[in-house]
This record gives sequence, structure tokens and C-alpha cells, in this order.
Amino acid sequence: MKPSGWSTSWSTTRPSTRFQPFEDITETEFRRQSDTNVLGSILVIQQYLRQVSPHGGSIIIISTAGITTNNPGSALYTSTKSAQTTLARVLANEVAARKSGSTPSRQARPTPKAPAR
Repeated sequence: MKPSGWSTSWSTTRPSTRFQPFEDITETEFRRQSDTNVLGSILVIQQYLRQVSPHGGSIIIISTAGITTNNPGSALYTSTKSAQTTLARVLANEVAARKSGSTPSRQARPTPKAPAR
């Protein structure tokens, strides 16, 4: 990113999706989905926080309604998406402590400070 430009919003990584019966979940598939959906979100957000404008910005973490429907075959996927939802809530609280405010929900959105006049 150029020093003269600031990022004001980022969306986290593309989700990794594969539905399968619980007993068929392999360590390889667990790591693939966890690395994409959880670790990927963490790394993207960390990078964004290093580059966000001093006036604030937005972080949008896309989860799924599936975390409340408990559909068969979705245990692994919805577990990683639940982790993203929790990450968003905790991050909103952390960002709120550093910024002027945030919206603690599935979206962690630091409220930008008004420019000094």
C-alpha cells in the first residue's frame, strides 16, 4: 500500500466450504477449513489494523446463519464460522478500547473519529 493512501475497509477471506458427515472429517480437511476461515481472517485483520486510517475504517467478517441451524454434515464448517463470529465480537471489544467506539456484533466496525476543525 502506498504511504499516501489509507485503507478504510477490508473484507476477510473467501470461506472454505465442504460439508461431510462428522465421522468423515479428516485432520487435513480440519486444517484446510480452519486455516482458511479462522487463521485467514486473523491474518487479514492483523494486516488491516496495521494499515487502517487514523480516522477509522470497517472490518467485515462474513459468517453464516448455519451456526444456528445445526444441519447434518456441517459440523466442521459451522465450527470454523462460529469461531469467526466469536472473533468478531472479541475484536469489536478490543477495537472499542483503542478507538472511539465499535459495534460489537458479527461486524467489528470501529467508529471513525471526526476530523479536528
